[in-house]
Amino acid sequence: ITDHPHASFEDILRGRTSRQDAIVSFLAVLELVKQRVIEVRQDGRFAPIAIARMSDDSYVETDVVPVH
Repeated sequence: ITDHPHASFEDILRGRTSRQDAIVSFLAVLELVKQRVIEVRQDGRFAPIAIARMSDDSYVETDVVPVH
């Protein structure tokens, strides 16, 4: 994300082989979302997870949707 404004979660996991690496990477993505550094979009339940850097003018107040 620092070199490119967009990536997929699959791109982030490329080269990582352990389940622990995947979990740590996912938690890092969640923390960056919480800090409003990145935004994440997933169009369907098993669709790819798209990640993009937030720009100063891209902040939009959204409702929190519970995950089941």
